[in-house]
Amino acid sequence: MRNRILLLNGPYFSAE
Repeated sequence: MRNRILLLNGPYFSAE
C-alpha cells in the first residue's frame, strides 16, 4: 500500500 501512496504522492512521502 505504501508503494501506491508513493506513486500518488511521490514528493510528499519522499520528503519524509
